[in-house]
Amino acid sequence: MKRENPGDYNGRITIYRRSIGKTPTGREYNKPPEPIITVSVLVNTLSPSEHESAARRNVDVDITFKIRYGKVIDDILLNPQDYLIEFKDTFFEIRYPDDYYYRHDRIKLFCSKKHGGI
Repeated sequence: MKRENPGDYNGRITIYRRSIGKTPTGREYNKPPEPIITVSVLVNTLSPSEHESAARRNVDVDITFKIRYGKVIDDILLNPQDYLIEFKDTFFEIRYPDDYYYRHDRIKLFCSKKHGGI
């Protein structure tokens, strides 16, 4: 297994949080996502075994982002549907995060391209 260097994490992503607002009449609406943090990532497409695993789960996954664990990541692990990722002016939805054996060392975010607006 190849050891990773900090220099391998040369991609940059911005993580956005989705939120819901309320009008004065009590009606809910989607507020524009707000940027939370910009982090360095290791960007990968899926290996054949990961692609097969994702297909068994009926999940469309286009790209994976491997990030180093941090306190901000805790909520993303619990509520991935509340977050978006921007990478090279393209938005991605987090399909599922992978915290291998809950070691809180490196986190893989399996993502698919967001279609439509933000």
